[in-house]
Amino acid sequence: MPVIDQLRYVWFETPDFASACTYASDVIGLECGQRGADAAYFRSDDRAYSLAFQRSDRVLASVGLEVREAAVLDRIAQTLGERGMKSQRGDGALRALRRVKDILQVSDPSDNAIELVVRPEHKGRRCFPSRDAGITGFSGVSFDSTNPEKDAAWWCEVLGARISDYVGDAVFLRLDDLHHRIALYPARAPRLTSLSFEVEDFNNIMQSWYFLTDRQVRIIQGPGRQPFSGQIFVKFEGPNGLVFGYTHGMDRIVNAEKWRPRQFAAAATSACMWGTEPPEATFRLSLQ
Repeated sequence: MPVIDQLRYVWFETPDFASACTYASDVIGLECGQRGADAAYFRSDDRAYSLAFQRSDRVLASVGLEVREAAVLDRIAQTLGERGMKSQRGDGALRALRRVKDILQVSDPSDNAIELVVRPEHKGRRCFPSRDAGITGFSGVSFDSTNPEKDAAWWCEVLGARISDYVGDAVFLRLDDLHHRIALYPARAPRLTSLSFEVEDFNNIMQSWYFLTDRQVRIIQGPGRQPFSGQIFVKFEGPNGLVFGYTHGMDRIVNAEKWRPRQFAAAATSACMWGTEPPEATFRLSLQ
């Protein structure tokens, strides 16, 4: 049974607060909904924010997931306690900072930070982007995982996700009818590796590719198309080791009960059916 209503936001603590904010507006093309001395909120659609930066002396990323009501948080906290895993209910200061009515902070088995939130804030005024990148919404995230199979089981059993496909040891998880919202990649240490934004059409992918190359932003991969999800993408380097992407046209799984996860090889042809490859010498599906 689904638990998560929506992939909601990424909250990123960084010492490079000013440059990260400039990047979000000038390069990605998000609207700065509000910026204070220590926190800035960036919009991609009608929500209050999809990406937020907080001034900090550490680098730490948390992914926000929306649930329907506080009772769901209670059930998840109980389930985690029975598994010997910790969770922390947010206080009033944290709820105000995240702009939600309730929040439960948890971690997956690899120790990636996740925030389960109730009634996150929407805006009455439509999003007005800082440049015409064609962004229509927040699409997905990827994590490095010390054990993708174990983490995937946790996502499915605790949060109600479903496995769509495997590529090598990487696991792709869906929260709704889109092929995937969450990707887990094998690594030695946990971290949030990337986040992506949906754009209107293929023209926006190409326009942003030219925009990024003209400004000497490092292109990680693309333009390309994933054979397992069907999405067209371009992926590029961001601040603090994050990778950002524009995506379009991801497949929808319309008959979820009959869907059987497929195994794709750990090969470049599984990363892109058009033939683009990441710059790393060895194969790595490092991005969402």
